[in-house]
Amino acid sequence: MQGYGGQGYGGQQARGNAAYGGPPPHAPGSIRHAYPLTSTSTGFFPALFLNVRTLPYAFVRFFLHLVHAVVGLLFIGGTIALAAFVGSKVHPAAGLGVLLAGIVLYGAVWGWWFRYLLYAVKCGHIACLTDLVTRGKIGDGHEGMLSYGKHTVRDRLGDIAQVYVMQGMVRALVLEVTMGLGLVGDLMPFDVGFITTFARSLIRAGTRYLDETLFAYSLLRRNEPLWDVCSEGMGYYFQNVREIAKTSVWVVIVNTVLLVVMWIGLGVLFGVVLYPVLHSLAVAHVGDLYDPSAGGAAPNDTAAGLAIGGAILGSFLLTALIIHSLEQSFLRPIYLTMVMTKFLVTIQSQPLDPRFQSFLGSSRATSLRNVTSQIDAKRLTRA
Repeated sequence: MQGYGGQGYGGQQARGNAAYGGPPPHAPGSIRHAYPLTSTSTGFFPALFLNVRTLPYAFVRFFLHLVHAVVGLLFIGGTIALAAFVGSKVHPAAGLGVLLAGIVLYGAVWGWWFRYLLYAVKCGHIACLTDLVTRGKIGDGHEGMLSYGKHTVRDRLGDIAQVYVMQGMVRALVLEVTMGLGLVGDLMPFDVGFITTFARSLIRAGTRYLDETLFAYSLLRRNEPLWDVCSEGMGYYFQNVREIAKTSVWVVIVNTVLLVVMWIGLGVLFGVVLYPVLHSLAVAHVGDLYDPSAGGAAPNDTAAGLAIGGAILGSFLLTALIIHSLEQSFLRPIYLTMVMTKFLVTIQSQPLDPRFQSFLGSSRATSLRNVTSQIDAKRLTRA
């Protein structure tokens, strides 16, 4: 695909870069990427406007996340009920076996497959957002965004699998760092719980979109080996960690405020809607079970109590499901756009400091490189 300034899409001049540790293809201090930017603002509302242009993807992701959550709850509930039935009718050990088998089946088959499907759809969304940030249009401007994202994901399926593996490794590394913060907090002679909690939230927010940002960066340098691009991308990411941290702070603040507002608003809404329905059902059935000689609360009081308890529980579950889907489908793409735009704006004309490549020689990075190289070799063999 022809790219910008005759260089090929995202810097074809660096095709065939030597692997990390080999001789650099450019002189020290050179910039190995070239891309335009039509959006340079990293605020919430500019990111919101960009995401409004990709609403079809947001709705698809919302539907998939909602289905994933509902099916997960039903599957787990059904597994627990089946395990209890088998345990009472056959043997407690058999019930425990059914429970463990159900958990393994869900996690290994349905959960993993659906998470990969969600990740592939998210990558299609990222491709569209990357085009909007850099070129102001999706693809050639005539193709539908869902179709464009679909064939982009299909063409780069091997790269997406590699970035998916990298995502797990990055999150494992972040978990180690946050656990270390907790240990440091425990060793302090005074309480720093709030500080460590906020630091953990900031680190998670700052690295949560790392793999997605690197995937967007790889789209701008799609003619180059993925490992080389992601290696430089990670170096750039940590080279500019202060700038990205500023955006991450706003992400944490905005997300906290929006989640509180949604929890209150949706919780009250579902509670108001559910209470009269549950109260009517309770009144209709509690009276049949009431025995005046046995004493106890009057039917109306019992019905009101059941309705209140059911409305609270039902509104909590419904609110949790809806907010999870809304956050994953509508809010996180906005936050990603903020972080991704900050990243692309900051590094557009910035050479990579070699000091920030030193961590790429770690054992974790070496393991990642070996895995991704094997995936690339298999893909080339099949082709």
